[in-house]
Amino acid sequence: NEFYGAYSGQDYGHKKTDAFAMIPTFFEMSIKGMLNDFLGRGSGADLTPCSSSKDCSSVDYCNGEIAVCTGGGKVCVCPRSHFHQALDEAIEAAPNNGTNRFIPKENDPELSAVYAEPLWSPSVGVKIYRKGSGRDGGLVLLFGIVLSLLSAFSTLLMKREMKKQKLY
Repeated sequence: NEFYGAYSGQDYGHKKTDAFAMIPTFFEMSIKGMLNDFLGRGSGADLTPCSSSKDCSSVDYCNGEIAVCTGGGKVCVCPRSHFHQALDEAIEAAPNNGTNRFIPKENDPELSAVYAEPLWSPSVGVKIYRKGSGRDGGLVLLFGIVLSLLSAFSTLLMKREMKKQKLY
């Protein structure tokens, strides 16, 4: 079997096993595994130790989902991240090349800036907060009240000054 990101020949579709492959890079799979590990631990569940995903087939704390074995923690977690190729519509797979080879579309009627998430810098990251403290909501509310009071106070001061200057 040949694996193509795109194919322009006549042989495709004659076999049931013909398919197009989008293979994530090691970096992308590492991020997926890290997100599964951090986000898929469940709330308060005793995690099942594992050496492969086969050990996770009988886990019941994933609400019907099939648990996966994390590489770093060696525990069964619920899958929470999914790989997808997020590519701009102005990019297409390069014909008769391997996977992850792309070219701009010829004669694309829409002119737009081209973006591709898989090509972002490795410095783009995710901050994961496992648990927020109970006071976070209170702090945000307090900040909103203080900001509202400052805004109202400055508006009243501005109105008074404008009346003094006979601009209001």
